[in-house]
Amino acid sequence: MSIEITFHPETSDKRRLKALLDDLGFEPARHLWDWPKGSLHFHWFNDVEYQSYEGVEATIFPPNEALESGSPPCAWALHTRTRAWASPADMKQQNLVVRTARARFGGAFYNDSAGKNRYTKVEDDGRDAPSRGVYLVYESVRESVNAAQFSLPDPMPAFERLVGTDLEPLSGLDPRRVLYNALVPFAVAVVEHFLTRSFKALLEFDPKTRERLLRQTRKVDMEKVVAIAEGKMSIEDVVVGWYSFQNLDSIQKAFSEWLEIDFRATLRRRRRVGRRVVTLDAEFGKMIDARHGVIHRLHIDPRLRKQGISELLDTAMAVIDAFVDHLESQRSMRIRYRA
Repeated sequence: MSIEITFHPETSDKRRLKALLDDLGFEPARHLWDWPKGSLHFHWFNDVEYQSYEGVEATIFPPNEALESGSPPCAWALHTRTRAWASPADMKQQNLVVRTARARFGGAFYNDSAGKNRYTKVEDDGRDAPSRGVYLVYESVRESVNAAQFSLPDPMPAFERLVGTDLEPLSGLDPRRVLYNALVPFAVAVVEHFLTRSFKALLEFDPKTRERLLRQTRKVDMEKVVAIAEGKMSIEDVVVGWYSFQNLDSIQKAFSEWLEIDFRATLRRRRRVGRRVVTLDAEFGKMIDARHGVIHRLHIDPRLRKQGISELLDTAMAVIDAFVDHLESQRSMRIRYRA
């Protein structure tokens, strides 16, 4: 679902519409849809304090008179689009584009979610900067896990029929079980990516971070110092690099030292994952060991079936959800909440 606003100016041309978008911080972009010849595409995204979730698309295009009846005649019109679940900042920017264009060029617009000449109503979603940072990475990994679950191939029938028979050991020859094993590192990477990015987002806005930084005695490579000076790396990036988020002890140390979060305690609750009730702390440890087996020893477990890898992906999300539960309940952060 999306929010689309199409603006038809009274007096303007392609060059002036482009100048408007340049003034408002839009960058040239490509578009997947087919648009009339000569159309120009742009995108706006504000990553300061994680303000954008989707950003805003904008296209300058020659309108089709047959499709645009009832609108002021014009050679070039402006189409803007963001998602229905876009951030308040994205929606405000979309409104601003149309409002500025109307003030500069006159004309009328149609908002497919609100009607003719009506701007999108923008409400605060209750998230502050660190909440937005965690939310963005949470949604990213959730979509990736869902895509992997949806794409899991079924076992080959000839081999699956052997399960539960005296010939079951031969079912381990199913080549698709090799593919299931290849997803073991992916499951761990999902958690690693989430924790790494969340740790950085929390560090950036934690009031005690600077105090802890001043007490640090670790040496920083000159290469990183130059990157920080050039704006290519942040202090938080340096701190993140001190820890491995594929190691439970290292993860525990990172969150404990910098954010006073007992990470392992968040995983000690028993949860239902697939058909089993498990302790996430132990299950995540097994996941990491299995990942190391695949990556470092090229170990392929012929017993791993589709259900097993599906539950492993569910476990990855359960670990992530347990941590988010902690942030929402103990730190009063609004992350998964939607207005």
